Amino acid sequence: MTAVLRIQKINFGDKQESSKVVRGIQNGGLIALKLHNERKDVNVRLEMKSKQATHIDEARSNKNLYFKELSFSEIIKLKQKEHRNNSVGAFEMVFDFQDLTESEHENFDPIKHKSLIDKFIKEHEKISNFDIISFTYHADEKNNHFHVQFSGWNENSCSFNFNEIFNPKVQGDAMLDKDGNQIYIKHNRGKLRGEYKLDENGEKIKKFQMVRENGTQKLQDTWAVHLKENGNKYTHKKAFTSVLHFSKSVWNKFEENTRKQKYLIREMENERIRAIKEENFELVIELETLLNSAVIEVMNIARDIQTDQAVHRAKKGIKLPNYKQLNNIKG
Repeated sequence: MTAVLRIQKINFGDKQESSKVVRGIQNGGLIALKLHNERKDVNVRLEMKSKQATHIDEARSNKNLYFKELSFSEIIKLKQKEHRNNSVGAFEMVFDFQDLTESEHENFDPIKHKSLIDKFIKEHEKISNFDIISFTYHADEKNNHFHVQFSGWNENSCSFNFNEIFNPKVQGDAMLDKDGNQIYIKHNRGKLRGEYKLDENGEKIKKFQMVRENGTQKLQDTWAVHLKENGNKYTHKKAFTSVLHFSKSVWNKFEENTRKQKYLIREMENERIRAIKEENFELVIELETLLNSAVIEVMNIARDIQTDQAVHRAKKGIKLPNYKQLNNIKG
């Protein structure tokens, strides 16, 4: 079984995410999330399409639990604090427990699983810097899951600094000029202005790009360690389908057979998980052999598409994308 951790940031202003607009706190996005999570209303104007399309089994909604409901006064208090339009005013962590059998879904213990989440939050210093403003458990959708919403206001630093805490700027790749030569740092003021800065050995200091660290990935890795250390039967991601995330530009270039193969991989992954539960290890080995081959084939196709796109961008002088994930898959 998998226990997936997802994070959604909610800015004060509206934010464009690929083809959809995520409504900000100022325009009612947090209110819409409150109404959706608490099963009070569906606001078509404010909600993202993914939320509007959520299938809710109302016969099971009485099993939902609301450990803490988001108050309108909390939203007003957030809006009154000094902020920038692109500041993260609130964020939500979704702990999604997937691949449950019908029996596991029916007998899911929300109090036990909440304790697992509480312990994770308490032990994670970065998360505990922010106050929980809402805590909801849903039993009326496909997967049993928890929504934990946090204020983006950090009481320790008295600021909205989600990105500085979770996605700090770190040193990236070395900066090169248009001819591919290394760029070095120069003094930009004083008598040495225009001359190269030197290190303690008298060598010119390289200039590097500053990039945002992937804090979401770090949190997910920390969640994986937490699951393992607490001796439960969950993993934080699916071993095979978790690598099959493609941008729209790549997906649109897939032929129909490649798309079907991706769907088949997802079905085989679910069958593998069922075989592990049933301790049918002969079938597990057989499926893993098929999955390895299928995943490599799809990833090779995706890599070829991205390579063609990279060549096209390079010719236009556009910065190349990061292919680290694809390059980790050996063809």
